[in-house]
Amino acid sequence: MNFSQIDLNLLKVLHALLRLRSGTQAARELHVTQSAVSNALGRLRQLTGDPLFVRSGRGLVPTPRALELAPELDAAFVHLRAALGGAQAFDPGSSARAFTVACTDAIGVALLPTLHPLFERRLPRASLRLVSLDDLIASAGLISGEVDVHVGLRPADGAQPGALLYEDPLAVVARRGHPRARNGATPAQLSALQWIEVLTIMGRPGAGRTIVDQALARHGVTRMIGLSVPNFTMAALAAVRSDQVACMPRRLAEILARDLPLRLIDLPFLTLRLPISMSWHPRADADPGQRYFRGLLVEAAQRRRRAR
Repeated sequence: MNFSQIDLNLLKVLHALLRLRSGTQAARELHVTQSAVSNALGRLRQLTGDPLFVRSGRGLVPTPRALELAPELDAAFVHLRAALGGAQAFDPGSSARAFTVACTDAIGVALLPTLHPLFERRLPRASLRLVSLDDLIASAGLISGEVDVHVGLRPADGAQPGALLYEDPLAVVARRGHPRARNGATPAQLSALQWIEVLTIMGRPGAGRTIVDQALARHGVTRMIGLSVPNFTMAALAAVRSDQVACMPRRLAEILARDLPLRLIDLPFLTLRLPISMSWHPRADADPGQRYFRGLLVEAAQRRRRAR
């Protein structure tokens, strides 16, 4: 491939298609016609020897080769913007960027009360968007740029850069007046109960389930799962109306117990604390806007700890 003969405008089209997954939206963003985008895609296919996108419904689905190119293109455009605009190009007071965080409802409830007002003051024209872990996976969020930061348990491989935000103890909740869920419940009593599990990722248990089960198993507790739900809030609502119990981050449990007839079961032997971190794609390291936003997340987590 002769690089000097490549029309670099094609890369702008590919970058837009990878982010938007739509020829119509890419044309609108680039201020060109849809036929111009189609022609550019045809030339890109010849250039790479790959179809790059296949149509699915009204959108475009990238091929594995296109997904390989996505982070490289993202990084290239970030570096170009930084080189041409300088490190001071990001102005928090005037920026109209949208910043997206992927997290569970438990983390959103714990972090949003301090993050949102801070965001409103520091980034008055920008917008904040919280999405689920399902959205993160379905959109290849960190890779595609659809998600700026994932907040939660860090992946075991540690492939993405990240930083610890806070640690959250676990709590077991049951309805008030539950006949068998008392403070100081023994491992045997807990094993006799039915549990509600939370399926946080594409209808499957998240990494937290493994951590919890391993911690309980060390004390002889085996959980019998009686109900599976997609988020922690739903688990709490189900516990209120049944004799089943649920395990969740303690901060969320305390907030829900203010408005719901829930009680927290004291388990002195369960001292596990979940390390909640933020992770981002390596291409975002050089982006001044994302660096500023990650600083806000750190500050919000610090304020959350002081407020407890």
